Amino acid sequence: MMELLNQILLVIQPTVGSILTSGFSRFDQKWYNSLKKPGLTPPNFVFPIAWTILYILLGVNALLIYNSTKTKNRPSIMNKEFKNYLVIYEIQLILNFVWGWVFFGLKNLKLALAIVVIMILLTIYLLVQSWKINRVAFWLLVPYFVWISFASYLNFSIAF
Repeated sequence: MMELLNQILLVIQPTVGSILTSGFSRFDQKWYNSLKKPGLTPPNFVFPIAWTILYILLGVNALLIYNSTKTKNRPSIMNKEFKNYLVIYEIQLILNFVWGWVFFGLKNLKLALAIVVIMILLTIYLLVQSWKINRVAFWLLVPYFVWISFASYLNFSIAF
């Protein structure tokens, strides 16, 4: 039963975490619309759709890594390889949630840019580890990496 609960939590954590933390951002539509954005900025309706898909992919990535690091006598939660992955995964996910609060809530565009750069570096680590552990998990993480790289371009363009 605990094994199933761990698996469910891994899959839903990014999406539920996003929902729970989105209230902290206090999206100020007027402020956001007043920003000078680059020409490649997608319409506003694209963001929640993209993030929902990406959070699901993140959750499935974590589940695949979890299942791939299990051994017959040892659950993943006790496996050093999974623990190392999970620590970086969780830090990256927390930074993802904090980014929205810093960008939209605090309106601190430069600090938000620093956060997204750290997210990119942590995601590169996750990509490398995913490649070693489970190639499907790797490919599920690629769209997230592309999106946060694009987000860093948007953040940089707006900030400077």
